Amino acid sequence: MNERSAFRTDRPMRETYLKSVSNPGDLGIDIQGVEMSHSDLSVVYMDLARLEKLLRELADQEPDGFIKWGIAEGEASHARHALETAASRPELLPDSVTALAEDEIAPAADQIAQKLIDAADLAADPADKFACLQAALHVGRLRDALG
Repeated sequence: MNERSAFRTDRPMRETYLKSVSNPGDLGIDIQGVEMSHSDLSVVYMDLARLEKLLRELADQEPDGFIKWGIAEGEASHARHALETAASRPELLPDSVTALAEDEIAPAADQIAQKLIDAADLAADPADKFACLQAALHVGRLRDALG
């Protein structure tokens, strides 16, 4: 695998990437440039899992919750699964995530979409690039579903 792959585990990327702070329940926006690494993409994956978990909980809490939140939850799931199709996918544990707060959904989706596009730019392997872009597409649809 090429050194520029966004999924590479043994060498960091040489290009800068906007990394989020990974506090449970908080995406934390940190716009300091850092090198792209395998763990950065794992953070994006976990952020998607947090979005998915929150949207599922919101859908379950309201009588018509699936109508309001179901499409967005499905797109979060599709985005996360798209990353799993990458040729050099990171090892991930989505079962141990803490959900986001409801008011963090839209900003989180915007941030995740940008990270996925940036990761696609860095990916050397076409399968990795496709997985990132496909995930970004689903995050865009998630954002559209929120209104």
